[in-house]
Amino acid sequence: MHELLHFYTWQVFFEELKRKGLSGLRYNDIKESLTELLNLEFSDLMGGGVDKGYGQHQEMRKKIRDLWPKNKDIKALVNNLVVQWKN
Repeated sequence: MHELLHFYTWQVFFEELKRKGLSGLRYNDIKESLTELLNLEFSDLMGGGVDKGYGQHQEMRKKIRDLWPKNKDIKALVNNLVVQWKN
């Protein structure tokens, strides 16, 4: 599930974020942090597992946990993360 979400993020957002001037490092931070959605929406498919992510992404993952329940729109979520963590 984790890698599938990475592939989805690359397929849907990579070129657009690159055009917006997002650095490769920030794209990677967003890609890794979005796996928090697995915990929020797909825990039943993960057999009780929890995607904890990397230490350096915990602040962004917390932001995702805060924003997602208010607006379950992945494009809006990614755009919010880009604005907050552009460079």
